[in-house]
Amino acid sequence: MNIILVGSTGYLGSKLLKNLLEDNNNNVLSLVRNPNNINNYILINDPKLYEKINIFNPDMLIYTSCVYDNGINNYMDILKANFIFPLELMNKIKLKTFIYIGTSINKYTNQYSLSKNQLAEYGKYYSIHNNINFINILLETFYGKNEPQNRFLSTIINKLKNNEEINLTEGNQIRDFIYIEDVINGINIIIKSNLKGYYDIPLGSGEGISIKELLEYLKTALNSKSNLNFGAIPLRKNEHSGFADIRKIKELGFDIKLGIKESILKYML
Repeated sequence: MNIILVGSTGYLGSKLLKNLLEDNNNNVLSLVRNPNNINNYILINDPKLYEKINIFNPDMLIYTSCVYDNGINNYMDILKANFIFPLELMNKIKLKTFIYIGTSINKYTNQYSLSKNQLAEYGKYYSIHNNINFINILLETFYGKNEPQNRFLSTIINKLKNNEEINLTEGNQIRDFIYIEDVINGINIIIKSNLKGYYDIPLGSGEGISIKELLEYLKTALNSKSNLNFGAIPLRKNEHSGFADIRKIKELGFDIKLGIKESILKYML
């Protein structure tokens, strides 16, 4: 299968690239800004980008790239990465299947979630009018060994290890945390599923844990002296709370191998 992968140098994308290349039937072409030791790639700013992609004749495009709304990135960077560029790809290349790493977060939570959901709406439109298979993966909070240190769990774990004061919301919101290897397994199952048309597919552990319960567990596990100041920070409007309904992906053969507490103890502490 000829696969275009966008986001190959990111945490999720690099793990997925390695997984895809383990299958000798896959021919993977990465779209990157910096090749970063990737062998088969096209630079995103290549003036012949779309011409080269069409010569490659992709069966599938997987879009893992994103820009978060973290108070640092501006709205145009968020919009370009999460909406404009994937929309251009849908318009300018011949494609059978588009797999998009979306989000489970309410679309009105922030500009990241809004742009992700808007692209999915276009995906549904193109699926109907252009006969493209569009799979929108509603990804929950993922984490894993050697993840970037600015991600939620790594940030909390580092502060707990350093016995730092941690200001938090009330912590009653429920989150679904899924380990990176389970994410890769889920995406791989979707790739091989041969789904036709448009699908929203939740991808998570299917289990929820409150932020408060998780952080208290981590504090105990690390024997930390940090003060967890629950309620010091107000919740965002439309704050996400809940966990994935994984019935659809389980029908495709998916199953969780590692729960949150087990995987954190084994790989992250």
